[in-house]
Amino acid sequence: MSVGALRRAALKATAAVLALGACGGGGPGGAECTCGDDGVTIDLPPDRASQVASVQLGGAACQGVVPSCNQPVMAGCEQYTFHASGAGTCDIDVLFASGPADFHAEVSFARVTCCPGYWPQPPEAAHLEVPDLAGDAGGAG
Repeated sequence: MSVGALRRAALKATAAVLALGACGGGGPGGAECTCGDDGVTIDLPPDRASQVASVQLGGAACQGVVPSCNQPVMAGCEQYTFHASGAGTCDIDVLFASGPADFHAEVSFARVTCCPGYWPQPPEAAHLEVPDLAGDAGGAG
């Protein structure tokens, strides 16, 4: 199994566990939560990271949300993250300066646990992969 495939499998498993949260009847009169990260990660292959013109978010769940670069590279960014601002759908557009078609995805968000924030639905949607120039699979999950 390649390093990329191992990383994707680990991210999917982590997203599924963390998005569900661990809620239980903790102390008297209250719930106790163990909350993970409710954000969405967008991974770009190295051969496309330098070609990104912009990452745009729209829709009810992403009003006013700006993605952050988590993995800068010399001429771009290989990983962006963002957190929804509300329930509903977020439209994600990765626009490229040149090359193959732009990347588009939609992710739904809802409150699903005793944890604060809006969580991607299904949990696997927390990790998006932009296909590389060879055209292998991308998108949610």
